[in-house]
Amino acid sequence: MLGLSITSHTISYYKDAMFKKHPMIVKLRLLENTNNVIILNINDYHNIHIKKIPNTVTTLTAAHLITVLLNLIENELAILK
Repeated sequence: MLGLSITSHTISYYKDAMFKKHPMIVKLRLLENTNNVIILNINDYHNIHIKKIPNTVTTLTAAHLITVLLNLIENELAILK
């Protein structure tokens, strides 16, 4: 029996590598399929609920998050205007 183990360092390494490669992969896929992209949703989220009195750990907890949901249709061309 072959024993294999994965350490937290290995997982962290692969997560960091994926994090660094992701923007480039998305950009390449969008460039390859420029005529076949449908924007399904753009969500611009703002959490404006902030703590009025800062503590020693954080000064505020406001958050801004943007999510863009795309659909690449590789088998058909886009409908021209």
